[in-house]
Amino acid sequence: MPIETYNIRESYAKIPSSEEISKIKDAFEGYTFLDDKKIHKKENFETRNVTLIKQDEIEELFANGCEAGWEKLFQKYTKSKMLIGFSNIAVKSDGKHAAIYFEVGSDCMRGMGNVAYLSKTSNNWVVSSIIHVWGGY
Repeated sequence: MPIETYNIRESYAKIPSSEEISKIKDAFEGYTFLDDKKIHKKENFETRNVTLIKQDEIEELFANGCEAGWEKLFQKYTKSKMLIGFSNIAVKSDGKHAAIYFEVGSDCMRGMGNVAYLSKTSNNWVVSSIIHVWGGY
């Protein structure tokens, strides 16, 4: 079943600094974001067992703050080890280059954000580079 894209919010992830936010903005210069109604489908994640969670459920889990949110997440999804969030895809006007921001977190103090650049070769998209924006493990 398709689930709408979600973005990690500040209530349960490290808040990027102004410098980190500037790096994210710079990373997408010259790109146009696609429609925000694009969806991710479970079958697109072939290498791992993935559970897709709607944004409203994430907001509910983290309604009482970061620590309580991670505790609720791990109680409900007992096999889960992390939460990954994706932006919508941004595409250059040539249709051959794209970028996506993604965050990975496993508790209030462990997480990171990156921008992945993709290039289209023939009919396939490949990651051409990844820029680390904030955080680390």
